[in-house]
Amino acid sequence: MSGLLRGALNLIQGESSTSTAHPLIGTYVDVGKIRLRVNSIIAEGGFAIVFAAYDNSNKWYALKRQLAQGEDSMEAVLREIRILKELSGHPAVLRFIAAAQMKLPSAGVEFMLLTELCSGGSVADLLKTTRVTTGQALKIFHSASMAVCHMHERRTPITHRDIKVIEFYLLSEREFAFLRPVVPISSKISRPIRFFDVIFCHSQCFERSLITHSKHF
Repeated sequence: MSGLLRGALNLIQGESSTSTAHPLIGTYVDVGKIRLRVNSIIAEGGFAIVFAAYDNSNKWYALKRQLAQGEDSMEAVLREIRILKELSGHPAVLRFIAAAQMKLPSAGVEFMLLTELCSGGSVADLLKTTRVTTGQALKIFHSASMAVCHMHERRTPITHRDIKVIEFYLLSEREFAFLRPVVPISSKISRPIRFFDVIFCHSQCFERSLITHSKHF
């Protein structure tokens, strides 16, 4: 998925040729108490899709939609949500807004994860077009270090396991936020877990009748 991430601001402005091709584009989705209109695709891959969406006050969000089948994949998604919710509030960590889940008639569970939208694009995108100054590089490194420190200082320490430049997004031209999912350090985990490896999408989730979620976090 990381190779398919694109600048959110460009997608909001309609520069993606595929952003209107998805069945959810233009529909309304309820996540918790927030009703959203889905505007465009920010990122897509084999296991999840992230949309740009806005509420009735025109506030923008990132909406991640994923389907889990089986207990292991469900637990992986729930773990991702719980950890992001726990870490949220730190200035260098992506802010959790809400999450919801709904059991599907066919099989599996559909999850919706709502976070703040980092409209400045990724640091990787920035490096492709801009010569980063020493001060900017230090700020990126400082933000990364503070986010990792915040994870390690939890009562149950948390590790990211896959930190790369693509994992950092700009809230604006000058603000940085930590993006990707994380996994807790635990004696029960014998190998690294990549949440995107156990989450996949299914076209049946895109039916209009299924977009209001019954269970919220």
